[in-house]
Amino acid sequence: MIVLLTAIQAIAIGLLPLALMFWYQRDLAIIAHPRIYFTYSDAIFFASDGLALIIIFVWGIKRLQRLPKSARLRKSGAQPDVWLLGICTLASLSILWSLDWRISLHISFHLWLVFGLYLSLRDTPQAWRWFALGSCAALAVQAVIGFAQFALQSTTFTMALGLKWPGDITPQISGASVVQLADGARWLRAYGTLPHPNILGGFALVFLAAPVIFFLVQPKRKAIALMLFAVTIILIALTFSRSAWLGFGAFALTILFHFRRFERKRLITLGLTSALCLLILVIPLRQLFFTRVGDDQTQTEQVSTYTRLWLIERTWEIIQGHPLLGVGVGNYSLALSQHVADFYDIEPVHNTPMLILSELGIGVAILLMGLAIAIGKKVMPSRHPVAVILSGTLVALLTISFFDHYLWTLAPGRMLFGAVLGLWANAQAIEIAAT
Repeated sequence: MIVLLTAIQAIAIGLLPLALMFWYQRDLAIIAHPRIYFTYSDAIFFASDGLALIIIFVWGIKRLQRLPKSARLRKSGAQPDVWLLGICTLASLSILWSLDWRISLHISFHLWLVFGLYLSLRDTPQAWRWFALGSCAALAVQAVIGFAQFALQSTTFTMALGLKWPGDITPQISGASVVQLADGARWLRAYGTLPHPNILGGFALVFLAAPVIFFLVQPKRKAIALMLFAVTIILIALTFSRSAWLGFGAFALTILFHFRRFERKRLITLGLTSALCLLILVIPLRQLFFTRVGDDQTQTEQVSTYTRLWLIERTWEIIQGHPLLGVGVGNYSLALSQHVADFYDIEPVHNTPMLILSELGIGVAILLMGLAIAIGKKVMPSRHPVAVILSGTLVALLTISFFDHYLWTLAPGRMLFGAVLGLWANAQAIEIAAT
């Protein structure tokens, strides 16, 4: 019985990264509102949600059987638990005062599912290893797809996969995510199998931890891990996602802060590989990269910057209008559509803490701060290499959260954060067991 449960658990956790990269989904309920994109309102069930249910179910059975090691692993994640529990509880209570209780209902349910995934991964020995194997497979597939999209300047061929996203996109289509040069030339950014290049960049950055772990920690298959690391660096670069680039910087700084935990030659090899990959890209594509990071922005970049600043201003107005309780979990887009003129496009503010504050009120600020402190207390003193690398991944995600919203507004984004947090807590147990 135990062997069967462990096998099911390992397969489900290993498949989770692939499901997070391939958004196969079913509509559960249509909750339409004018000007609001359906992913921010409808109740949607993704393949990753199904795998999460399996993982939680198996974990629950093991808990009932009181299998060994679970108590020791629970200790490693005790500090973040109360803050996550508080956020989920507040989200559920917001159904009572939200602008549309239906949206809040299904998102609060999903948050509890994410919380369950966090608990189950935290308590499952070697969960990080199974997730890392699936991450490597997901990265290999996404690299092939992303490179082909950038080379062909089209996502048309991905439609054969039967996915809703990214769809049939070319640089000439209005609304396509492109890098536009001063001469008007438009270059399509890599989407992979996801709705936006920023999402691909963030997800690929999370899964980058897998080849890093296998190269720095494991004694075998170093060449394969290094090759996968290199292609992932190139993939993240081709998304032209500045939030992912900043996240990678935070990840690298976390690893360097704990450089004594790793073999120096391997760490230097990773650094040189990163530099070489970026050099190979930046030289021929320097105009594209300088457009994204330089001061002399094209009209496309100026519009993007203006839109982000405009959304921050409007979000502060929404927060000031609903300071105590917020507008209800998942109701930001609806609140924004009621707050601005009809001719404005509606999209979430690109700052997750502000977004959560607008939906759940001032009380959630305390919960978020407590969660950040609980994480920080464990990130800085990390010693085991796996715990250090996963700490870097978590820091990278937290960095991205200040410049994008998909970790809160989209179900796979919430699932990704819950998985990373659970695996990080799981890795802390390695240090406890070693002491």
